[in-house]
Amino acid sequence: MEPASIEGKNVESQVLLRSVNDAAVANSNRRKFILGGLLALAMIFIVTLAQSSGKGEVGAKTNDVDFKSADKPKDDSEGGSDFKSVDKAKDDSEDGSECELMDENGRFILDNSFASKDFASFLPGIGGAFGVPMWCFYVNRGQGVAAFGQTSKDFPLMEFYAANKAWQMTSDVGFRTYIRGERGHQSFSYQPFYSDVESELDGVTRTMYTGMNEFEIEEVNSKVGLQTNVVNWNIPNEAFPGLVRRATFKNIGNEDLSIELLDGLQILYPYGVTDAALTTIGRTLEAWMNVYGMDMDSTMPFYHLISSFADSEVVQMIKMGNYAFAFIESEDNIGDDGNYERLPFIVDPAVIYGNDTSLQSPDVFFSQSLSKTLETHQVTASKTPCGLYGAEFKLKQGEEITLVSVYGHANDQDQFTEVIVPKLSAPGYMDASRTAANQLTDSLTSTVTVESGSPIFDMYVKQNMLDNLLRGGIPIMLGDGNQTYPFHTYSRIHGDLERDYNYFVIAPTYYSNGPGNFRDVWQNRRNDVLQVPAVGDFNVRGFFSLIDYAGYNPMTVQAANFTIADPAVAAQVAQATGIQHTKTLEALTELFSGPGWLPGDIWQTIAQTGGTNMTVEGDPQAFLDYAVSQSDQTFNAVFTTGFWTDHWTYGLDLVDTYLMVFPDKEEELLFESEVTTFYGPSLVAPRSLKYVEFQGEARQIGSCYADPEKTAWAAKNGIWHLTADGEVMMLPVFTKILMLSTVRMAALDSQGMGLEMEGGKPGWLDALNGLPSFFGSSTPELSELTRQVKYLKEALGRIDQDVEVPEELSALMTAINSNLTALNAGELSDFQYWDNVYTAKETYREVTKLTFSGVKDTWSNADLIATLGAWEDKLAAGLQKAIDFNGGFVPTYFQWTATEYEYTEGEDDLGNPFVKVSAFEPTVLQKFLEGPVRYMKTLEADAKSEIYTAVKTSPIYDSVLQMFKISESLKELSPNVGRLAVFAAGWLENESVWLHMSYKFYLELLRGELWDEFWLEAKTGLCPFMEPSVYGRPLTEASSFIVSSANPDPNLWGQGFVSRLSGSTAEFLSMYNYMMSGPKPFSLDDDGNLQLTLAPVLPSWLFDEEENTISFTFLGAVSVTYHNPDMLNTWSIDSVDKIVLTMTDGSTTEVDGGVLGTDDATSVRNLEVTALDFYYASSS
Repeated sequence: MEPASIEGKNVESQVLLRSVNDAAVANSNRRKFILGGLLALAMIFIVTLAQSSGKGEVGAKTNDVDFKSADKPKDDSEGGSDFKSVDKAKDDSEDGSECELMDENGRFILDNSFASKDFASFLPGIGGAFGVPMWCFYVNRGQGVAAFGQTSKDFPLMEFYAANKAWQMTSDVGFRTYIRGERGHQSFSYQPFYSDVESELDGVTRTMYTGMNEFEIEEVNSKVGLQTNVVNWNIPNEAFPGLVRRATFKNIGNEDLSIELLDGLQILYPYGVTDAALTTIGRTLEAWMNVYGMDMDSTMPFYHLISSFADSEVVQMIKMGNYAFAFIESEDNIGDDGNYERLPFIVDPAVIYGNDTSLQSPDVFFSQSLSKTLETHQVTASKTPCGLYGAEFKLKQGEEITLVSVYGHANDQDQFTEVIVPKLSAPGYMDASRTAANQLTDSLTSTVTVESGSPIFDMYVKQNMLDNLLRGGIPIMLGDGNQTYPFHTYSRIHGDLERDYNYFVIAPTYYSNGPGNFRDVWQNRRNDVLQVPAVGDFNVRGFFSLIDYAGYNPMTVQAANFTIADPAVAAQVAQATGIQHTKTLEALTELFSGPGWLPGDIWQTIAQTGGTNMTVEGDPQAFLDYAVSQSDQTFNAVFTTGFWTDHWTYGLDLVDTYLMVFPDKEEELLFESEVTTFYGPSLVAPRSLKYVEFQGEARQIGSCYADPEKTAWAAKNGIWHLTADGEVMMLPVFTKILMLSTVRMAALDSQGMGLEMEGGKPGWLDALNGLPSFFGSSTPELSELTRQVKYLKEALGRIDQDVEVPEELSALMTAINSNLTALNAGELSDFQYWDNVYTAKETYREVTKLTFSGVKDTWSNADLIATLGAWEDKLAAGLQKAIDFNGGFVPTYFQWTATEYEYTEGEDDLGNPFVKVSAFEPTVLQKFLEGPVRYMKTLEADAKSEIYTAVKTSPIYDSVLQMFKISESLKELSPNVGRLAVFAAGWLENESVWLHMSYKFYLELLRGELWDEFWLEAKTGLCPFMEPSVYGRPLTEASSFIVSSANPDPNLWGQGFVSRLSGSTAEFLSMYNYMMSGPKPFSLDDDGNLQLTLAPVLPSWLFDEEENTISFTFLGAVSVTYHNPDMLNTWSIDSVDKIVLTMTDGSTTEVDGGVLGTDDATSVRNLEVTALDFYYASSS
């Protein structure tokens, strides 16, 4: 999604974003630039947090009232919060030791967090379906929050810094608390959470609690007798974003305590600044900065630039702004309007620091009273402001007080003062808000609720689900009985403090979502249908619609949008809002009948044309469902950059998971569901334009380029490939997979041992960015093509269908077949076969560059089965040849040297002469894990054990960590092949444990029925079972990579880096679904009838020891409980005694044995069953 579109038609935002669009495109590559700076992480042990309530004597300088009591709204408040006291839940390990890892609220406990190694994480940035989100990143330094804002890095309240800088700077420029205290006539100054010097920390303990949608920090300082707790969460379900900071101070000393404090943000940036501007013209930008509202009431500061700062003939005045306000949560602080009275703010740093512009020490405040500080004149213009509120109060022994501050964004100052402040300062609101925030993430992850004998495993499943949906989105069914569509919300490109190279966008709208990378989106949607069966074939159709005629894809996937073709219907839908405002109705009609709208666009259009107080009458969800039911849905994407070798390989995974739920609908999926073909401006260059002589040798350079003719055609005709008569070309899913298989068959290397990196990008391991220029090829894609061709052949064996294919594709298939026949007859060499087929592929691409003719050829079922069989044989022979070439170990990557070539006419734009290659010589790269993993997917279950043994006895296995690395040593690999060769061993993609790939390996162990081996490896290789002090961050969070024992720094071995939003979450969820329900929950019996058989792969030690059970949520809604009386590994149990079904009406049905027949299986799939209890037979 182009960032300028995020704010819809808002002119103000468009002006501010005019320079951001290019940044979004330039930064959307998955890892275009690699993280700089060291990351390290945080850890764990036991803390017992005593909680007690108390009442204190407080006062604030907004008035002269001395408040007599302070409610305790922190955890178990009277306001109705669901949160319990921080009492650790225990996770019992096999040897009986107890590691207290989580509190009763399901939050992970990081004891002594500030003395631990650095780690970085984030709040999920979701506001609910009808809420506006805000992004917030945090670290275990200072007071946690390291950066936050709305939409992207270009709309910060607190500036975005990469993790290495955030760890350095958060303590100083983030949230701070300055306390002037007095106890027993002794005065002191104190800053909780500030010092990290051990000598100053005697008597101080610090703890961090990380939940799915909040984090809390705690400091207990026995020297000053004060306990400080700060909870942070984002406000959900509101038309505005806000970050809540709820601070509780408790007197744990032996005498009464008087406190004056300033608390808040050291630097609070006004709305209108951008990330690039702060970096390059930060001083100049101050001239535009202003804080409004301080002249009348210093309790509601509103921050924004006066106008746009671009050097342009158009100057846009800015009305949007960032806000801050605070109050004491106490019954005695309720004003005449029924809300909490607000606290005064300081926005001028000089009032606190004087001339100390480093903001290190608040000497001015520490040298005078709070009242005098607040009376000081504040400069609110042309300087970078702060945002700290002031308060004073008294606490008797054991008493505590809670202060709340909120920082966010408003459409204008009126919305802030008249809507946001009154609503959020109402008594009880914050309790309800915190509860709602945590219920939101709990609800989003309820589809994978597990109750086992390991609470940390159960929470890891839910956290993985949350992080998975943050990359791929969660499908919400929109529409009514007439028409429903899945809409994926909450998705975004995975940018954060450690992924500083990615430009993330979180739309500040209802049903928020942002653009995502193609591979990430479809990989992380792999399990959608297993959790939300109503999704059906949506993801299959979406994936294959976005594959182009050459087998490649756009880089950036945007949300599928809606349109209403009939303007009269669009006007009718607009009228259904109940709005009478003519301008708004016209704008809505134009929106609905336009090229594509998203749910959030409706409310943005209303706000922009009718004001923030105007909205849809009645239930907004009901209206949205009605609007969607009158619409058509279209997939959407933008090319942006590059053709990766592997992106197409994730499609068959979507087919596989669909058939795990709907095996009876395979024919409907393949031959009745139709898909489009993506059309973009770029293409893969022919050999004549990319084979060049570079630095004295033949290389492949400039493989992907924007063709002027294609660019013009795409600009005129849109993103779908057309036929000659101007119609969008529609193909059955089977035919589209056949098209993809055909163009991949024409992309084998000259020895048939791998697929060429002909598009200029490598495969999954894109840190091998230089390998394509060396005519690189890879076996993982060859294995995936083998699997895909085999599936098509077997599907035709089950479904007696002839197949129509575009005549241009038919010609390429025929060319492959004729040349393959000649190769098998000895009439062609491998090189000649490759050259002929490559030429046929180039011809196919040239004749279809603009359109397909629309003419189709029919291939009979028998002929196509024979063709696919011959292709499968060719691919199998190539794989075996590659394995033999590598001494019996499955290789992953090949580098090719052109041993013979001649010059042709012309040169490229860099002056490199074009060449024609007539001979190649392969060199196999070092051992990588990906080759064996993908190869295992082509094997039957009983053949995978040999690969497992080969990998475990190879240098890929890290015997110190008992994990599987991404590769063996790469110290002999040339840096010209890719950036990974310059990284330190064990770091990033150089010989680290890359969780995405090691998890893929574990998944194949499951699929290979190597269940003892899987659970053996799981005990050291799955995050929830790792040693927390070694892993270095919450065990609930996955990481992108773990530093292996190859790294030169032993202190880093086993630590996880670049957390959460990675492909490992999708691989784990696939493991989770397999271990909980088996390989094929739904299948067809010998007569073709639907049946349900759950065959979990669960070890005895994972069962709850008291109940002898494990429960999980099947299909996102059905509670399944396995009763294991003998506490055996489930794969060693002979039979299921019975299954008890609980229906939606509460009635139960008992079925003997472990298989549900068609009627019961259908009822389960239709979610007419609420619970299934499987009772394993007992030996006693």
